[in-house]
Amino acid sequence: MKGIYSILNNETGKYYIGETVNLNRRKIGHFSELRKNRHKNDHLQKSFNKYGEEAFVFTVIEENEKFTQEELYALEAYYVVKYNSFAHGYNLTLGGTGTKGRLFSEAERRLKSEKMTGSGNHFYGRSHSEEVKKLLSEKASLKTGEKNPFFGRTHISDWKEIRRQLYKEKSMSGWVSSNKGVPKPKLAVESMKKNMPHRKEILVDGICYLSISECAKLTEIKRTTIRARLKNDNFPNYLYKTVEI
Repeated sequence: MKGIYSILNNETGKYYIGETVNLNRRKIGHFSELRKNRHKNDHLQKSFNKYGEEAFVFTVIEENEKFTQEELYALEAYYVVKYNSFAHGYNLTLGGTGTKGRLFSEAERRLKSEKMTGSGNHFYGRSHSEEVKKLLSEKASLKTGEKNPFFGRTHISDWKEIRRQLYKEKSMSGWVSSNKGVPKPKLAVESMKKNMPHRKEILVDGICYLSISECAKLTEIKRTTIRARLKNDNFPNYLYKTVEI
């Protein structure tokens, strides 16, 4: 049976909210992983280890075999807010979106990277056959345009505000983003800049810069000065470069 469920820690009053297409199998899966001390949710696992299995109760909140996946996602997100299980519970995301919203620690990211590198990657040394490529292409074509279940729809108007409040509460409780103060890798920054739709490359003294901001940073010339020179015919060495997006 499809539905929404909760796992409550009676000792702390904290909840975990989840969605599934098979409630019974999901319950068995959760507690099996917790007993073996290998649950993917480290917060829930540590709490389980501390308080013991008897402190946790699995409860079905809503069930309906006709629920679509989109409805399950929406309901999960709703109950995460209702039970405050993101800011003061065991949910690592705002719900409805897999791991979207979760900020992994540096150690977690490094471990995941190491596990998926080289022979650790399950697809290492392999490639899809032409038949599989064709099948994947056909499946992808079924989710484009009007065939996409989210086509023509938008998130609820106050969803951004709900997310903002949740992160605010989480921060006030002592949570700090693992990305705070950590500079992005140079390649990631360059890739991000190249994909900015309004970015304009410029040429200064024959040197190409990805943007006015980058030029200002590297040459120590104010951005306002660079903009002014780009518009002034008296500075032919300052030019905009056409960028194909």
